[in-house]
Amino acid sequence: MKMLPKNITGQTFTSGLGGPAEPAGYFEKRGEARIAHKSRVKIKELKTGIFLSARMRHYSKNGIYIETDSLLLPGTKIYIGIENSPFVSFPNVYDIYQAEVKWLRMLNSGAYKYGCGIKLIVVVKKTS
Repeated sequence: MKMLPKNITGQTFTSGLGGPAEPAGYFEKRGEARIAHKSRVKIKELKTGIFLSARMRHYSKNGIYIETDSLLLPGTKIYIGIENSPFVSFPNVYDIYQAEVKWLRMLNSGAYKYGCGIKLIVVVKKTS
């Protein structure tokens, strides 16, 4: 596996099979399947009210993986709007969730600087 640079916490990561970088010696802890789904997302930080843009790459039952140029520190509470959400069975739905940033990693390639794990807490709104 290709070794990637250390992230902001000093951990070294290796590249996965088309997915986000994972720590060396990483063991998958998630209880749900991770499914690839690219979609644009909009983020609003609850504390500051600042709006940010990102791209979703994967999702599971309780969370999503996004890539962004914005530094979203673990513990940050956000609203996240998902365009063409994978969580509904019909097209053109924009889901909005209250969520929390669980982890952040620097990316060494691609269109964005950071990869983030986001825990979805509660659905705020579904629009079409």
